[in-house]
Amino acid sequence: MSLSAYPFIKPADFLVLVVGIFAYYEFLKTGFEIFTYKRPRRLMLLVVSGVSVFLLLFVHLLAAFAFTLLFVVIEGVNVKDSLIVALTAEFGFFMSFIALYFIFTTVGTMFGIEGLQLNLDWDELLHYAMGRS
Repeated sequence: MSLSAYPFIKPADFLVLVVGIFAYYEFLKTGFEIFTYKRPRRLMLLVVSGVSVFLLLFVHLLAAFAFTLLFVVIEGVNVKDSLIVALTAEFGFFMSFIALYFIFTTVGTMFGIEGLQLNLDWDELLHYAMGRS
């Protein structure tokens, strides 16, 4: 998705981005603590998480992965552990984002929150679920 296709951010979208950045931050911090026994500065992790989520959602997956990997290598971690930490952050973010979107879409559809509603009828939903083009 490019930013030109996303002309404005609604409050609900802002909430999703903030929760996504927090999820990425937690998985990156956990990856550092578990696999390297290091504790980088919190502000630095938050900045890297924000940039990585922006790259991940609006640019490309590989750009976000490369940015996170570069940050971890700059922090003084060897290449093997850097790959593990970066993959932990990316995979954890994807799993949490899928769960969050399921929850947010359900709540948005139930309460009519603009930006979080599921705007498909049952025929369209079944069409996409069956994988037909």
